Amino acid sequence: MHTYYFTDLQGIKLDDYKKDIIIIAAISKNNIIGYKNKLPWFIPKDLKRFKKLTYKNTIIMGKKTFESINNKPLKNRLNIILTNNKNNYNNFNLNEKIKKTNKIFIIGGYSIYKMFLNMDIVNKMEITKIYKNFRGDVRFPKINFKKWKIIYEKFVYQNTNNPYKLVFRTYIKKY
Repeated sequence: MHTYYFTDLQGIKLDDYKKDIIIIAAISKNNIIGYKNKLPWFIPKDLKRFKKLTYKNTIIMGKKTFESINNKPLKNRLNIILTNNKNNYNNFNLNEKIKKTNKIFIIGGYSIYKMFLNMDIVNKMEITKIYKNFRGDVRFPKINFKKWKIIYEKFVYQNTNNPYKLVFRTYIKKY
């Protein structure tokens, strides 16, 4: 299930989708999420968590994020790449394919995160907060955390197996 499709949001009826629509991101202390179209860090525990959470689900990303993973779809996930280039669009019924997965994960980058937050359909966030400042050129969009409630929190301390202090948090939207 690691097929991938290029599209825009016109043909996707996400408002009708009754399952979780989740933002997943690793964010540095200074709000950085990327540098030169790559992650500015390598954190095995975070990558393992990302894989576990997104496995056999739908992931939606922008074209730059897709390019940052070497233009290869992530295995065992339905990969949807949003692009404005209509020459790249595939012909398919995306809504039927999405229905076959349990959750939709929004995996970046900045403009995709911002677009989904502005659409007000995200109901959950899986955030890894890294307690270190990084050099970067892409920041995570501003979020009003008063609208979100932490339902899970796990601290991971810096040690020989983990290069940085971090915390995994799950947020749900307050209604």
